[in-house]
Amino acid sequence: MGNAIRMQFEDMRTLAFGAIVAEYTAIGAPLAHAARMLLVQNYTDALLVFTNDGVNDKFVLPAGGQVVFDIATNEAFDHGFFSAAGTTYSVARIGVPTVGSVYLSVVYGDK
Repeated sequence: MGNAIRMQFEDMRTLAFGAIVAEYTAIGAPLAHAARMLLVQNYTDALLVFTNDGVNDKFVLPAGGQVVFDIATNEAFDHGFFSAAGTTYSVARIGVPTVGSVYLSVVYGDK
């Protein structure tokens, strides 16, 4: 298992519905590691928009929606496609949520 990569999780990030406003709000802290997989869940009752640069709309999720970005699970440890350490994912409302939260789960590789 000399070339094996262990799957590790950063602590889950969350943002409650009342903190989701018309301007982008960070979903927790910036990534501490280069992410190999991301799970973004919108468990509010509103359509929301997400970004990784705090300014430009990147993707939307409907109420109750989720998306998995399987970026690099099949790549070598130090090669491939990653979401960079230091990236902050943020959310803004399109509709107005009245219940729930958004969640961001981050998976990274470790030798």
